[in-house]
Amino acid sequence: MASFGFHKDNRLLTSSDYDRVFKQAKHRLNTREFLMLARESDASVSRLGTVVSKKASGNAVERNRIRRLLKETFRLAAVEPGVDVVIVARPPVRGKTNAELNDCLNKLWGDLASKRVA
Repeated sequence: MASFGFHKDNRLLTSSDYDRVFKQAKHRLNTREFLMLARESDASVSRLGTVVSKKASGNAVERNRIRRLLKETFRLAAVEPGVDVVIVARPPVRGKTNAELNDCLNKLWGDLASKRVA
């Protein structure tokens, strides 16, 4: 049976991983709700980092819901291997439904795929 989890290999784990993406981002994609930064990496898989602050959503339950949506859309988007992505949630995410956030994120993943990062 296939595993659909978000494995450790697919995550940016250390602050240096995040810093590398923030400082060396090849692509910056914006919506009102999210900022997506992407860069090439030496990893054999694509990796995701999420930043959902209290400023974006004061409620921990909502922040975790947003993180789960980010991870799920990343998994379904099948980003090319060798790409590190950081997504920063902005305050307009507060109160948005899952469908609205999915539409926004799918647009970002499509824009990233069209730019061919790796």
